[in-house]
Amino acid sequence: LAETFRRWRRQLDFYLKASGASEKSKETQTAIILHCAGVQVQEVYEHFVFEADGDKDDPAKVLDKLAEFCSPRSSEVIETYRFWNIAYREPFDSFLTDLRSRANLCNFGTTKDRMIRDKIVFSATGKMQELLLREKTLDLQRAIDVCRAYEVTSKQTREMAVTQVDKVARHDVRD
Repeated sequence: LAETFRRWRRQLDFYLKASGASEKSKETQTAIILHCAGVQVQEVYEHFVFEADGDKDDPAKVLDKLAEFCSPRSSEVIETYRFWNIAYREPFDSFLTDLRSRANLCNFGTTKDRMIRDKIVFSATGKMQELLLREKTLDLQRAIDVCRAYEVTSKQTREMAVTQVDKVARHDVRD
C-alpha cells in the first residue's frame, strides 16, 4: 500500500501541475485530490481527525493524513528481507528499478550500490552470472552494463537462430 501510495502521489503531483490545479484554492485542490483518489479513499478521509477546522480542506494536511494511513510502520529488517527475495526477471531494467526502489527502504546508506550489485550477481543465473563473475572490478554500473548487453545479445542470438532454422527449412523444401 505504501508503494502504491508513493506512485499515486507522484502521479497526482504531475496532474496538479499539468492541469494548473496547483494554482486553485485549497478547497478545490482537496476536492481534486479526493476525486482522483476514488471512493474508498473518500470514505477513509471522512474518518480523519484534523487538528484545526480548516485542515480538512488543506491539501497538504490531507495528503499527510493519507500518507500516514497508507504507510504502516515499516521495519528495516522486513524491507531488507524483501529486497533480498526479489526474483530476477526480464526485462533487466524492470528488475533494476524494483531493486533500487526496495533498496531505498532498507537504510543501506553508503553500501546501497554494493548491495544492489551483489543482489544482481546473486540473482543472475547461467551465462549472465558467469559474465558478471568474470569481471575483475565489478561496480554497480559495470554490472548494469553487463546485464543490459547480455539481455540484448541474448535476444539477438535467439532471433538469428530462428532465422537460420527458417532458411534451412525453406532450403529443404526446394530440394
